[in-house]
Amino acid sequence: MTVAYVVGGRVNLDAAATDSFHESFAPVREVYARAARWTGLTAAQLRTEELPADQEERQSRGSLRQAALVLGIADVLAERGVSPSVTGGISLGGMTAGALAGALDREHYLRFLHRQRLVPQLPSEVPEQAVARAFVPAGDNPADYYGEARPGVHLAGDFGPVLEGTKRMLLLGGHRAAVEDLAASLPERTVVVLEGQTIAAHTELRAHERDFLAPYVHTMPFTAPRVPVCSAVQPEPRALTTADEVRDLFDRNPVAPITMPGMLAELERHGTRLAVLLGKSIPKGVIDFPFPVVHIHEPGDLDEAAAAVAELAGSTARA
Repeated sequence: MTVAYVVGGRVNLDAAATDSFHESFAPVREVYARAARWTGLTAAQLRTEELPADQEERQSRGSLRQAALVLGIADVLAERGVSPSVTGGISLGGMTAGALAGALDREHYLRFLHRQRLVPQLPSEVPEQAVARAFVPAGDNPADYYGEARPGVHLAGDFGPVLEGTKRMLLLGGHRAAVEDLAASLPERTVVVLEGQTIAAHTELRAHERDFLAPYVHTMPFTAPRVPVCSAVQPEPRALTTADEVRDLFDRNPVAPITMPGMLAELERHGTRLAVLLGKSIPKGVIDFPFPVVHIHEPGDLDEAAAAVAELAGSTARA
């Protein structure tokens, strides 16, 4: 029996998204309480307060909010006898997957996310960045939407076939003018520029972030994960099994594009028969998974996840 924990990228969680878990489960409350002690942030800043306007601080605070919730959900599942045989994730979720696998203790992980608020702002003369989500026809060449074909637009993530294989979902980042020109040149809603997003993560435009964080990442006490961590980082998505491999994931995360199909292929290669998707960062009914999944979006979903794992264990024992 192989159960995978899968974690998506950062989304903007509002108070309602965290309150129900926080009020329902002591382990979730404990993770947020520890995060407050480790970062010096208040409970309101971590959970309910509107995120700051400054983009670097906004990203840091939002990442903390989401990672703490995912870690708390994992603790609730552990109380119910559920644990993963393998983990995987994309973007922020890839790093959280490393923490879930024990490659980095929670204090150092959450302190690292808090440190991201200190990434220097780019000079005012540098063109503003933008992020867009693209749903392109399944038969199109993805490279037609970025790179040499579209100067100033970079691939940030490939989410593979979606909507029952009719589309391919891409995450694009680049200079705002180039990204907006791309969106305007295509049929409506093919490329949607994300409002308020000015950090083109997973592209070469974030080299300054990698340079700033690299010395700190080098000092972090990574250890070999207890279970494999399936990385989505291009160009070589793979299962990470050593401390240095997980450290490299953290180091390259700001600038390396991510691939959902690559990460899912690694999970499949490790025999995943059920994936538990922790948190709201992976929407229901969009990604085409090669194995059954259970989404945990609400507290009641934990019962469904535990039941699904128990059923899998029973079917494995009967086989």
